[in-house]
Amino acid sequence: MKYLLLLAISISSFSSIYKIIDDPKDAIAIRYSLLKGAKRKIYSSKYIFHKDLAAYTSLSLLREKSKEIRANGLEPDIRLLIDRFGKFFKATPEEVIIHLKRDHGIEFKYYNDVLNDKVVSKKIVEGYKLRFKPSSLLKDILRPRILPIPLPLFPNPTPLIKTLEHRLHDKLFIVDGEYMVTGGRNIQDPYFEKGARNYVDRDVFTNGDAAKASEEHFLKFWNNPASTSVHFGTLTRKNCRKNYKEVYFKSSRFSGDLEACLEAMRIAGKEILDSYAKKIKSEFKKLKIDENFHEKILEQEIDDPTVEFIGDKLDENGVYISQMSKRLVEIANNATKKIIIENAYFVPTPELLIILEKKLHEGVEVIILTNSLSSTDNNEAYSGYFKFRPILMKLGPIENKIKLYEYQGENMDSNYGAAIHAKSATIDDQYSIIGSYNLDQLSEYYNTEVALISQNPVKAIELRKSIESHINYSYRVGIDGVPCHPEACTYSIDKYGNYSEGQQLHPNADPKKIKAVNRYMKVLDKDNSFSKWVLSHL
Repeated sequence: MKYLLLLAISISSFSSIYKIIDDPKDAIAIRYSLLKGAKRKIYSSKYIFHKDLAAYTSLSLLREKSKEIRANGLEPDIRLLIDRFGKFFKATPEEVIIHLKRDHGIEFKYYNDVLNDKVVSKKIVEGYKLRFKPSSLLKDILRPRILPIPLPLFPNPTPLIKTLEHRLHDKLFIVDGEYMVTGGRNIQDPYFEKGARNYVDRDVFTNGDAAKASEEHFLKFWNNPASTSVHFGTLTRKNCRKNYKEVYFKSSRFSGDLEACLEAMRIAGKEILDSYAKKIKSEFKKLKIDENFHEKILEQEIDDPTVEFIGDKLDENGVYISQMSKRLVEIANNATKKIIIENAYFVPTPELLIILEKKLHEGVEVIILTNSLSSTDNNEAYSGYFKFRPILMKLGPIENKIKLYEYQGENMDSNYGAAIHAKSATIDDQYSIIGSYNLDQLSEYYNTEVALISQNPVKAIELRKSIESHINYSYRVGIDGVPCHPEACTYSIDKYGNYSEGQQLHPNADPKKIKAVNRYMKVLDKDNSFSKWVLSHL
């Protein structure tokens, strides 16, 4: 009996919880609480780390935590891995990064940094190696000459193109290898109800084995050649010449003193964060954030041995290997009753269309909630979805069509947010899936993604009800592929399942958005190799 008790305690200590975080205030509280309780290690990977209150709050709190850890006689291990193109032009200033790195030991890395001189040079060298392979040279000789210069003088562009295409879309916040938060939220005001136009989003909090697995995933990415330390090169010198002339050219008018400029930038970065300190304190007082929020959750939640962390992989050379879809397809294939999906961007792959068709013919109810043109923040991705909208409605038998909904948000007085950014699904009231994975071709073929899965029916029902609450502020798409206001439609369906009254292609959408989509559709409707390439990046 004693050994059985020890085994039960051992299993419990390694199992995980699955706490769904819908409320933006709770999303702030869980991150703040975990950060305040951190002992030494804080790892975070994000697609977007914006230049706004949310970002400066995060960085200021990390700075204070670094000071606290050092005061306790330990060396902080704080690492931020950020995609280089995630809202790059609105990214955190170099000055702040230099200050945090030099003064507080906080490490930054960029994923696939094509603005890094060293990365670009490396990819050019790799391109030449590919170009001078015997098989490549033979192709160049046999290919009809278009350019007056022989092709071997140019590097093969594939390595550089892949570096541009493959982006880090993970959203992880990991503390001491014990706790982890993932989901759809980036670090930007609208994800925490602090923007002019806020998002409907969702996180999930876990611990135990799932948190450990997420830390292993993070470290593999951190140590991979695709992730490089912040490089103070050409762009930094440009900043020095523009904003730090006196310091930069003090010792030499021609070459410039980069170290002197970096020191001036460090001081400026400290001043930027210091200026936000008072704002942050007053903001947290207003929100009444509980510093023990995560501990209270741990007391209330029941351990769930079915919790599973999944994520895409990189090979030893930094080449992206898709893993997410394999597991998601496996789960979807097990569906017998109902599949409910809430996703910001829905541009299905051929494989997903096949699964949906199969499940509909098996009698499985399929419900999909995505953005309308009026709510979306991404006209390009919506264009990809718009191309597939009538195709989706043709799937399945006449008696069991997809129930496709488009979120209208503010146009139906939703108090949840202006646009959906959540990436979630629930299957048969058993499986819950919450993560960063958009159901589009970009996420499948190019972006790295993560998700947390549970097979706890209680959590699946909770997630289903959350999604259904958002469906209440949506238009349903008719069998003819056109959305219809629930109070304006008359559902007089003919033998082919068509109806036409009260419909518009893009209800409530801004005319500028409609024009933009029409421009994109001129490309996507051509169905040639270029349009397929564009579609795969949406």
